[in-house]
Amino acid sequence: MNLIKKYKSIKEQDLGKQAVEKFLKISSIDIKRGWVERYFVRQVNNIKARIIEVDKQEYNELKSNPFYIGIIIRWKITGNKSNVIKTNAGISVKRNKEFPGLDNKLRKDFLKYYTDS
Repeated sequence: MNLIKKYKSIKEQDLGKQAVEKFLKISSIDIKRGWVERYFVRQVNNIKARIIEVDKQEYNELKSNPFYIGIIIRWKITGNKSNVIKTNAGISVKRNKEFPGLDNKLRKDFLKYYTDS
């Protein structure tokens, strides 16, 4: 599909579902496994748009919306605190290359969802 046709098809579509920030509920299974999947989306046409964390259901609904782009990351939640910080910081930097701006969102709290269980 050429760009003009794609633009016209997107322009004529309803904006549909809007992303709403949602946070994970950590389960005992997540704690036992030691990690969770985190889901993030932002507007596809603006690399500086606010990155929003959503839950799995919302992510799956938004991935078919042409106005959003998303990424899933595996986030460490158990273990030695300094190792969790180091692991999550590395994930943040690495995945930022695929999803610019993600590092700024994540660096605020590398221990988010952490439990010392």
